Formats: sequence, C-alpha cells, structure tokens
Amino acid sequence: MKKLFVILVFSFLLIPQASQAVDQRCWVKEDCKTFRTNYGATDALGGFYDAATHDDARKACETNGDGVDVFGREIGFCLPVGETVTAITFGGQNKFTNIGEFIKFIYKYGFIVGAVVAVMVIIVAGIMYIFSGGNSDTVGQAKKKIFGALIGLALMALSYTILNNLNPYLTNWRLPGIWAINAEGTTPYACNKLPATSQIAIAKKSEEAKATTAMSEAQWFIPNNNSAPSRPTVNPIVAGLSLLQEQNNLKNKSVCGFDYFIKGEKEDQFCRGDYCTPGNLCIQGVNETNRSCIQAKIAGKIYATGFFSKAVGDSNFFVKAGFGLATDFWAWKWITNISIIALCQNEGRFKDSSALEDSTPEDKINKKTMEENYLMNYTSADVDNLASDCKNSAVVGFVFKVDVNNSNDPTDETHMLGLDENGNMVDLCPYNDVGINTTEESNDNPCWAYIYSAKPGMWSFPYFITAELLKKGFIMDIDVSKITYVNINCFSAICPSKTKLNILNNIYGKKWGFIYQ
Repeated sequence: MKKLFVILVFSFLLIPQASQAVDQRCWVKEDCKTFRTNYGATDALGGFYDAATHDDARKACETNGDGVDVFGREIGFCLPVGETVTAITFGGQNKFTNIGEFIKFIYKYGFIVGAVVAVMVIIVAGIMYIFSGGNSDTVGQAKKKIFGALIGLALMALSYTILNNLNPYLTNWRLPGIWAINAEGTTPYACNKLPATSQIAIAKKSEEAKATTAMSEAQWFIPNNNSAPSRPTVNPIVAGLSLLQEQNNLKNKSVCGFDYFIKGEKEDQFCRGDYCTPGNLCIQGVNETNRSCIQAKIAGKIYATGFFSKAVGDSNFFVKAGFGLATDFWAWKWITNISIIALCQNEGRFKDSSALEDSTPEDKINKKTMEENYLMNYTSADVDNLASDCKNSAVVGFVFKVDVNNSNDPTDETHMLGLDENGNMVDLCPYNDVGINTTEESNDNPCWAYIYSAKPGMWSFPYFITAELLKKGFIMDIDVSKITYVNINCFSAICPSKTKLNILNNIYGKKWGFIYQ
C-alpha cells in the first residue's frame, strides 16, 4: 500500500501538467455580436459583458487592464439574452445584467441614500438645538433625532459588516452565470495584425491542438511578410519539413499553415501565419483540415450563420417553403454565381467580364458542413480590360455581384457586395428590379438608384474595391446571413411594396443617404 502511494505521488509530480485552457466563456466583441444577431437578439451588443469594466471577465479571459487581447480586440463574456433596462434610472444606471446585479445595486444605492438622509436629519436636529432658546422640549426632540440618526447609521454599517463577514455573497449578490459558450474559442488573428515590434516564434501546425516545440526553446523574430523571401521557398506541408527547417527556409515570415508563439504572452496564445509567395493566397479549403497556399487572386469561404439557414437550408422544397412562410432565410447552395463587375461613372452602367468570376463553383463544396469556397484567377490585364469597357467614362470602382439562393423562390436574389477597411464583406444593395418606382426605369434597380441617384460625390464610396487591390489580390469570406433578404420577386399580396420600401430604406438607405419615396 505504501509503495502504491509513493508511486502515485511521484507520478503526479513527474507527469507534465497541461496548461490551463482558454475560458470558453470568453468572446471577441464582434463574435458575440454575430452570435446574438444569428439567434434573434434585437440588441446585438446589449449582451456583451466586457472585461474592461468587469473584474470577473478580465480575470477569466486574462486580458490587460483595458479588457483587450494582444491583437487589440475587445474581450468579454456574451449573454444569450440582452441586459435588462429599467424605466427608472437609479443613481445614473438603468442597465443590469441580471436580477442579482439589480438587487446588489439597489442595496448599495439604498445604503448611500440612508446615509445622506441620516446626515440631513443630524443637521436639522443641530439647527433645532442651536435655536431652541433653552426650551427643554425642543432640546429633547433635537437630541432624540440626532441619537436616532446615529443609531440608524450604526445599524446600517454593522448589518453590512456582519453579513459581509459571514459570507461576502450576502452583500454582493451574484446569480449563476448564464453565459454563452464559445466552443471555437477566440480565433487567433494573423501575425501581421500584431504591433510592428512584436516578436513571434513558430509553435505548431495550425491543425494541431498543442504546441510541438517548447516556448523556452523558441527562436524569436519580428515578422515581415511584405518583403520578398530571402531564399527560394517550398510548400512546407507538401515537403514534410520540420518546423525549424521551414522557418529557416522562410526568414522572418509567418508562414501559412502554422501558428506562432507571441513573446510576452502565455503558451496557448498563438497568432496565425498567412504568408504565401506572390500569386498565392492562404486559405483553408472547406474539405481540408489546415490552411495552405492556393494559387488565386481572390478567394474565400461562403457559409451561413443564421439559425434557419443552417437548420433547414438544405431541406426539400416543401420544408423550406413551409418555414419560408414564417421567416426569411437563404437556402443551400448559398451562392450560385459570383463575379466582379465594374461601375462606370458617367454611363450609369455596370460592366462584367467572364475572366473575373468563379469558373468551377461545384468543385469546392462541402455539403456536410454546408460550406463552399470560391476562387478567382485572373491577370492584371484582365482588370485593365474590364475597366476599359467603360470607354470614355471613369471607373467608379469594382464590386462583387452574387446570386443568392432564395429559400422559397426559384429565382435567385442578386446582390452587390463591397469590402470594408478590415477586409470584411459589406452588403451594398439588391441588384434585381423591385418594381417600386415605375416613373424612372433605372430606379427599379436599387443598386442603380443608390449609385447613380443618391449623391454626386458617391464615387469615393468607401466600400468599393479599387483596381490596385484587385491586382494585388485579397481574401474575403461571405456570410450569406449578413446579406439582407429583401424577397424581391415575392407576390404583392404576400410581400407588398411598402414592406420592400421599409427594408430598402432602413437597411440600405442609411448607408447610401438615399431614401425611396
């Protein structure tokens, strides 16, 4: 028995202990917003419990004092439901995460109010005492008021102290947390998003759960993915090179398909490599387990996060039609066609080219996960040729034109998509005719109306894609659930024009500064 005990003790001491995993209650603010929007929350950010102002979230998520991670992203907990907003403001606050927080605040607020009242009673009683003129009745009343106020203050202070000593949670109420679980964790950002002076070191291949090299043996460097590689490169995954061999082949590069330690951070905090040689992009195919360099100018993943799209988007027509009577959602396969088009300034026309489209969309789908990839390969000359189609007119910019699969309509709904400064997709406008304004044919197409009728200075619209960016290449993922379902082709009895007007003006009108009448 004694031998068994000794063996168990030594086993516990000698076996390496796994580092603590990232708390699954922790969310990036934007991810929390997306999660809540997809599950029907009307106030997308109302349930974000930020680490900047809440000690429990800051401690659990191990952020700095500002509640942000090493990439500068706001971190915190995410509520499945929103915060409670009271009609009356208490001490300048009317938002509470739960009833426990409300009672806790009222307790402290009542203590402060009671203390203020007690002091005011003492002041009034003191004035009565001073101006009593020796009247014994008045002096007695004043003394009673002062004595009563002091006893009240003592009771409040002692009650708090006694309860707090017995159990701090009797005075600091805290109900069990009902936080959303982030099963995917806080996804690592690309290493090139780190501050310019940050040092990194290769840790593992991206598909591996734990680092395969010790942080203490890491070879640190400052990543520079903009300059050309110092020597000829090969694909590390195909060649089967070791981590350190590959890093030696690509000096100061954060290589696609690998995760990196960040100096000064904990061992399970990684950044993601994304360097590929020119003409290639670092993406993870929907049928692949890891990210790799793929020859493409534009690429990305197409998916859905909306509840109904994920639940019944690939069902038969009758199921989709049935649910479609109750709510709007997109159906699998999400996008049937995707291309780049040019917007001509003076001609008021859209130009497209077969060279700037996904030519083999059926080859890159995963029906099990309901995800698809798109790839576009073209040359700089193809971009120049598309721009020259505007003839004597300047090019406003370029946008994506996508045909999105309606859940209960055989006709696809076409939308134009742009790109924001962070590389995220932006739904610009529906492209199909809507039959709202019949006095001007052009205004039947919302995109036409927004681009050519909204504002004369709209040519510098920030979401248009430039020719320079097209030639350089980029990655843009498309979440179809963020494309507004206008139901362009629905019958007027089911979807009246007024409903379409409200959707267009509320969703797109604010973006463009153009309101349909």
